[in-house]
Amino acid sequence: MNNLELPNTILTWLESVSQVEHKRPSDVIVDLVLSSMDTSERLSTLIKLSQEFEEIGDSLITKDLVEAGEAYWRSLSYLMRAVALNMGFEIATYQDHYAFIEYLAYKLGKGSLVVSFVNAERLHGEFHPRPQSPEEFEFRKNHLKSLLVELRYLINELKK
Repeated sequence: MNNLELPNTILTWLESVSQVEHKRPSDVIVDLVLSSMDTSERLSTLIKLSQEFEEIGDSLITKDLVEAGEAYWRSLSYLMRAVALNMGFEIATYQDHYAFIEYLAYKLGKGSLVVSFVNAERLHGEFHPRPQSPEEFEFRKNHLKSLLVELRYLINELKK
C-alpha cells in the first residue's frame, strides 16, 4: 500500500464519510473506484483486492494481530462481494455479509460456511476490539482461509 497526498477539502470530506460509514478512508476510496467500474472489471478487481489483503494479513501476522485480522477480514469481505456480484447480488452493509453467507449455506447445503464465517468474522478487530491469544487467532485464521478457498472455488464454478 502507499500514501496519497490529498487536498485538505477532499481529506476532510473523506474523513467525515469514513466516520459516518464506519469505514477506513481507504475503504471509502475503494468503494468509490469500484462504483465507477463495469461489472466485469469490478469482479476482477474485487478478487485481486481479496488476494492482496490476504497477503497483507499474512505479512502482518508476526507483527500485529489486530491489523492482520483486519486485513484478513477485508480479504474475506472483498471476496464475498465478488461472489455476490457474480450471482447478481450486492453486499453493501456489514449485515449483508451475514445474510449472504446464510443464503450460500442454505443454497449449497453447507452449514460449515456459516461456522467458518462466524469464526473468521471475529478477526474483524474494529467490531471486536479485544485481544486474541495467538492460538485463538490461529483458529479463526484457519476458518477464514478455509472459507476463502471455498469462495474462490465457487467463483470459478460460477464462471463455467
